[in-house]
Amino acid sequence: MVALIAVIGQALASGEAPKLVYLTPAFLTGFFMTASSFTINDYVDHEIDAINAPWRPIPSGRLTRGEALRFGVVLGIMGSAFSLFTSVPASIVAIGSLLLSVLYTVKGKYLGLLGHAMVAISIASTFVFGALTVLDGVTPLVSGVFVVSFLYILGGELTQSISDYEGDKAKGVRSMAIIQGPRAAAITAATSYILMALSGAATSSLYGAGLGPYSLMIVIGTLIAVSYITLPLLRSPDKETATMIRRRINNLAYLMIAVLLIATLLSHW
Repeated sequence: MVALIAVIGQALASGEAPKLVYLTPAFLTGFFMTASSFTINDYVDHEIDAINAPWRPIPSGRLTRGEALRFGVVLGIMGSAFSLFTSVPASIVAIGSLLLSVLYTVKGKYLGLLGHAMVAISIASTFVFGALTVLDGVTPLVSGVFVVSFLYILGGELTQSISDYEGDKAKGVRSMAIIQGPRAAAITAATSYILMALSGAATSSLYGAGLGPYSLMIVIGTLIAVSYITLPLLRSPDKETATMIRRRINNLAYLMIAVLLIATLLSHW
């Protein structure tokens, strides 16, 4: 999905389907760097995953920690190498995002809300990376999509911190749910989702296809959908509810991205 975000960033920046010469290195950079980040995260979090997600490769015994670490490093090197086939600014953003994700894995898990924000920045910046592979700068549309993506991922991270509460607490991770409680994390997550909906509607209206009189309908409809989805989390900030809410918000976010991308491309045809 992150690899596709890089390609979407290219399309949003240029207003057309990216050419293969730009698409290929951007996609491979996003793919291998994200795989590296997730693998290294599993290497560090093997004890936490043994509680929260025992089916994952390391706690289930399908992969040793040493194998995971070597695999993660190789993936990171491959992603960095492919980024060199894009542009200097894009490569800097890509490598910086990978380093930020690794920093989160090592230190950010103990920083509460700031740690969650680190994850959101490292993933949302993939839109910026994609744009910089085809343009010299970042367009207002891409900047708006970055904000929407940041808020969406931040809300997801906060929701996940509720799901992972028991394992995180047992291993000393200081997520927002641990530091300030699951309810505070739920309120902050719901706020992030609502701001995401507002930002998405504003970005689509201002920089997308120029939806004009339909903008208000989009704002109201999206806010109603987000409020309806997140309400159960505010009522019951527990693991089962958080897992359900994140899945539903993900589906809504995918729909928002698809609509924004299609509307933007149609406005240029």
